[in-house]
Amino acid sequence: GPLLHGHVVRSGGVLYAPDFTNHPGGTATDSIGTNTVWSPVAISAVSGTGAAADPFTVTVVNDAGTTGLRMTMTVTYVNGENFFRKSMAFTSSGGTQNFDVFLGGDIYLAGDDDGVPYNSSGAVGGQDCVTPPTYTILFIPLTPANRYSARDYDTVWSEIGAGTLSNQVASGCQDNGAALQWQNRSVAPGSGAVIQAATSFGAIPPIVTPPPSNAATIPTLSEWALILLAGVVALLGMR
Repeated sequence: GPLLHGHVVRSGGVLYAPDFTNHPGGTATDSIGTNTVWSPVAISAVSGTGAAADPFTVTVVNDAGTTGLRMTMTVTYVNGENFFRKSMAFTSSGGTQNFDVFLGGDIYLAGDDDGVPYNSSGAVGGQDCVTPPTYTILFIPLTPANRYSARDYDTVWSEIGAGTLSNQVASGCQDNGAALQWQNRSVAPGSGAVIQAATSFGAIPPIVTPPPSNAATIPTLSEWALILLAGVVALLGMR
């Protein structure tokens, strides 16, 4: 179940976002409004063996223009799990920085652009439009988030662009999206802030608490899937 997926930061009234405009094939993100593309600094090669003690790892470094705010995102994946983790570490070389962080996406569920918006213990996403549902995509706030949205994808991008998620979960089968928001974060030179999240595909994983009854069935993502992920993380977006 692929998705158009991005990390967006609002700082000083400016929205820093992936380079959606130049994404191969284009993206349906116009409703996010005016934004400034992250300034890429570095992306690592894939390291690790995929074991729990040594997960596959990719590190991406982006700057918020010339503000001095830097995001170092480390993506890790343990072979056999149906989710990958993201640790977003923020530092500043340009004075104290105050910012909000968004993790959001336009969800494409198991070969279908339509899905039913869904919230599970604070993790938001969508499920396929069958009864009972057979496939779920979730954004999981390992660091508790302040706000969320799971609605029509265009509405979700609009909320990100406006700076505040609605805390709403829409009903019914639709072209869905979802997002999380961490508000009022701050870093000063010499300090840092870390936000951790995960994205899951298929069964709801046990890292969502409380563990749901269907957490035991976890499909496997291959090493090639992670390598593909590493390539697209450089753009901080995936379809």
